[in-house]
Amino acid sequence: MIAFHSGTPPKGFKPDFESFLFNTKKHRSLQSKSGWLEFHLLDFNKKQILSSIYFNISNYKASSPLKAPFGSFEISLQVQLKDFCLFVQQIEVELKKEGVRKIEIQCPPELYISTQPLVTATLSMLGFKIIEAQPGCCIIVNKKSLFEKMFKDKKIKFRLAQKTGLTFKKLSLLKLSEVYSFIAKFRRKLNRTLSMSSSELAKTVKALPHSFLIVGVFLKGRMIAACICVIVSNSILYTFYSAHDDEFDKLSPRIFLLSNLYGWCQKNKVTLLDLGTSGVKDKPNPGLLDFKIRIGGTLTPKYKFEKELDL
Repeated sequence: MIAFHSGTPPKGFKPDFESFLFNTKKHRSLQSKSGWLEFHLLDFNKKQILSSIYFNISNYKASSPLKAPFGSFEISLQVQLKDFCLFVQQIEVELKKEGVRKIEIQCPPELYISTQPLVTATLSMLGFKIIEAQPGCCIIVNKKSLFEKMFKDKKIKFRLAQKTGLTFKKLSLLKLSEVYSFIAKFRRKLNRTLSMSSSELAKTVKALPHSFLIVGVFLKGRMIAACICVIVSNSILYTFYSAHDDEFDKLSPRIFLLSNLYGWCQKNKVTLLDLGTSGVKDKPNPGLLDFKIRIGGTLTPKYKFEKELDL
């Protein structure tokens, strides 16, 4: 029997999907200590959780997430459309009882899981409107090297980077402040800001140390590129913040960094390397998108949905 459940799942039920970091209890508590409601679709015969979503309720609005790159539904590969539709409809009923007037859901990139288009289609059918569509890019990690996936012009730049003696290093989390300052400095040159302050990020990393990876590219001991990555799940790595020293543009340290990061993914059985959204101040950046595509990435949209509820 498949049924709707509000609140913590019954004891013994296990998710039939890979959970994302941003929906875990630990990360949600960093977003807000209170105001959370959770809903689940359960298979009572198999004692499985087929789908879950977590909302923070504030000012008559239900948000998933409250403060994170995305929240939305986690969903099993075996969920049928009819069951998922009923699940979403029942969620609306429960949220109305709580006085919610508006629902806002930030979905992950469509490439994250094969059932993500099912979520997009269902929300659209049930009257949710797309209020934001961010263009993103992910690299699918497989047995091929990233070099094999690059366009010819990027292959030439990568070979140049190899010849100049660049080195790639995994850095200690103790270097977080130094790396954050480096990234912020060169982001400012591009008129791009960081969404979290240094102290906010430090608090998150301290609470979830196993969910972060810091890497850098060095030339004769000098850091010329760096990236703070988030381990979203066992199979997904997200390049959260990155930048390079523009003095070394000709050496293409970004390409060298991503190629080595891709190699790290291969060794650690990560199947998707998320290069993040490609916009500046909520406006698409075609040049940045083109770079990510030509280095071996695949375009993927990331939708935010909204629905006004009639009380």
